[in-house]
Amino acid sequence: MPGQSTLYTHLADGRRVTLDTIHVEKSTSGWYAGQLNRIWNEVIQESLETMDPAWGKGSAYMIPPESLRPDLRVLPRWRVRAWLKSEPIAPASPAGADGSALVIVFFCNDIASQPITALLGDHLANMDEHTWREYARDFRF
Repeated sequence: MPGQSTLYTHLADGRRVTLDTIHVEKSTSGWYAGQLNRIWNEVIQESLETMDPAWGKGSAYMIPPESLRPDLRVLPRWRVRAWLKSEPIAPASPAGADGSALVIVFFCNDIASQPITALLGDHLANMDEHTWREYARDFRF
């Protein structure tokens, strides 16, 4: 469509990935009070799955957050879920995949000071082809 552009970045070893969908929310959304360890554990556990109502049931690859405090497990302010697509993992397979997809989840404090592709690139800097092949799934249109 006119006026639309594709957002893409690269994994550490060069695989080009395209951003299909992104969802940003406060990492502690829905939590008003409670023990920090319990909140941390619950948010991490639910981050290992895709957003079922929006994206269907499936698993996600989570880049573990770093606590904001060394003495307590305090989550960064934002949880980002990104649905990424790329070339098929097994293009010569009998199924003839059209591409591969992976939902990644990461946490950060700043979502406004850099373009989304730079933010994604920073979090994908250590993800390589091996990780993509392990967690992504081929799909057909």
